[in-house]
Formats: sequence, structure tokens, C-alpha cells
Amino acid sequence: YLPGKQTLYGEPRLSVRYDRKTANGGTWAARWAAGLYRQYVHSFDATTYNITSLLPRVRYWFPIGKGQRPPEAYHTTASVLYRPSTPWKLSTEVYYKHQPHLLVLDYGGAPSSTGGSLFQTADGYAYGAAATATRTGENLRVKAQYDYAIARRRIPDRFGGTFEPVPWNGPHRLQLSVDLTPLPHW
Repeated sequence: YLPGKQTLYGEPRLSVRYDRKTANGGTWAARWAAGLYRQYVHSFDATTYNITSLLPRVRYWFPIGKGQRPPEAYHTTASVLYRPSTPWKLSTEVYYKHQPHLLVLDYGGAPSSTGGSLFQTADGYAYGAAATATRTGENLRVKAQYDYAIARRRIPDRFGGTFEPVPWNGPHRLQLSVDLTPLPHW
């Protein structure tokens, strides 16, 4: 509910999960989920490249204005988890996010008493996949993960109105983590 707009927004979601034991004593689970998500508060970072600056960035939080509808995103995801034995865990996940309505900073406009706005509308999408393998022992936990992710957005009056990669997009990421407990009480 947004009091400024006197409007109630729904965010319907659905999730289905199936678990099963294997013949060799392992387990596996499959999950699919979908839903509509909305964003009611935006955060933007203003950065400075001045070497004498005390803070490298400042975060600003903006609520949805009276004349704007909240951004929305339709998500769907599917994942599979397999545990062949107690120490091993293997998982994979894929997702897709369709964003038909986004609000982005309008660098050309400025808020004014005549109804100008800091934001302009845009749209976008994102998709990706991840694969993870984890081995947990008594004092050692090793985890390897590979992520593939793509995110694009389109702002009508920029770059000819085409979908462009978002600045924070990192399409490939490989992580390896090792957690060691040298003594039980540490």
C-alpha cells in the first residue's frame, strides 16, 4: 500500500518443491518458483573521484513519487539440489527476470514545482545460471561455484532505445571458498 497514491499493490507468487530419496541413500530436491515483485524505495550512489574526498560515495534513498507507479519485475527460477551422501552437496539454478517497468535517474530532467521528476521509465531483463559443489567435513568445508549472468535495460532516449548491458553486470564469476576450523572450540 502506498499512502501517497492511495493504492494497494499485489505481489502474487507461487513456489513448488519436490523432494525424493534415491536408492543409494542420497536425496534430491527440485524447485520452481515465479512471482511479481515491486520496488517501493530506490537507492542511488553518488560517487566522487576526488583524491581528497572523505567519502568515496554517498547513497541516496528515494521513495516512489505521487505520480509514479512502482517498478515491477516478473521472476521465474528453477533449481535442483542433489546430495549423494552427507558430505557432498551439488546444486544448479537457472532464472529469468522480465522488468517491463523500471525507474532510472533522469540526468537531463530536474524536479521542479511544475511537476518535473528525478526519474524516467525504462525496461529490462536478466537471466542466468549457477552451479555449485560443496564438500563438508568435520573441520573443513570447500565450496566451488560458477555463475553466469546477463542483465540488460533499455532507456528510451539513450543509446537509440536499444537494450544495453547494465554497468554492474559481470557475466562470468567463479568462486572458491575454503573454511577451516583448526580446533573444535575456534
